[in-house]
Amino acid sequence: MTLIGCDTGFFVELLSGNDKAVTVWKELIGGTEDKAFVSSLTLFELERLALRGKIKKEACDVLIQAIEGIGVKLRTLTYYFKRDSDYFQVL
Repeated sequence: MTLIGCDTGFFVELLSGNDKAVTVWKELIGGTEDKAFVSSLTLFELERLALRGKIKKEACDVLIQAIEGIGVKLRTLTYYFKRDSDYFQVL
């Protein structure tokens, strides 16, 4: 099993169309990779980048909805998530 950490830079690269980021994202949403984590700080930073106009607000909103859709719950701490599961473990 591979554990993937998705930080702010990963999502910025994903939005810019970076081939490697897009491939990893497709593996996550397609179920090939089954475990990843995202910090709540990353979600905050994405929102802040959208507010500052560094990334499109609409793209940020869709991205956060997609993150929620594959299993990340918005929490105040960093959590592991497993696809299609409600199991969380505080780091």
